[in-house]
Amino acid sequence: MAEIGANLAGNNTALPLPVEPDVIPLPPIASPEVILLAVATIIIVGIFGEAFFRRTGIPDVAFLMVLGVVVGPVLGIIGTETAVEIVPYFAAIALILIMFDGGLHLSIKNLITTAHYAFILAIISFLSAVITIAVVAVYALSWEWIPSLLLGVMLGGSSSIIVFGLVRRLPITEETKAVLSLESALTDIFATLGAFIIFGIITSGQVDPSQIESTAVRSIVTGLGLG
Repeated sequence: MAEIGANLAGNNTALPLPVEPDVIPLPPIASPEVILLAVATIIIVGIFGEAFFRRTGIPDVAFLMVLGVVVGPVLGIIGTETAVEIVPYFAAIALILIMFDGGLHLSIKNLITTAHYAFILAIISFLSAVITIAVVAVYALSWEWIPSLLLGVMLGGSSSIIVFGLVRRLPITEETKAVLSLESALTDIFATLGAFIIFGIITSGQVDPSQIESTAVRSIVTGLGLG
């Protein structure tokens, strides 16, 4: 014991302190003030856009697109990274509200009997529109394929916001209203999922099947959970 104590006393080498790993703080998605301001602005512009649409027939989507350009690339209030993080949740909420409003005016019986027609029509119309727009953008505008597909996905849907409002005023049968309404709802879902997937490819710079799967699953789960 005496020898051990002497050896410990004579050893002046300090024991190394444990090194804590560097922790890189993650940037916040956005401040609460910016998020609340964005939500309030979208609601106000949407209300005025809906009123303008009823008077002129010009879709309120145009006003919301202009608003997105202003608060994004023009003023830089919401950056691209922030938009990529929060857009899936806003889109899920928007789809829920649109589907709920449209479902109030549909018959369940007509919806069930015409669902297969609407699904086939949605797939054919959406894929045809996406491919046509992408090919035109590539060969006529000399765009790359990924941005061209993104443009096709964004414009390939029939816009349930417009369709739900129009079918109420058209003198058509209830079955036709159900087919058109469900078809527009499905193309909106296809367009939303496709846009999220292509956004992920653009931001990552590569086609990653696992990232595509996670993006699609996250969007679907968010929509189902909120619904």
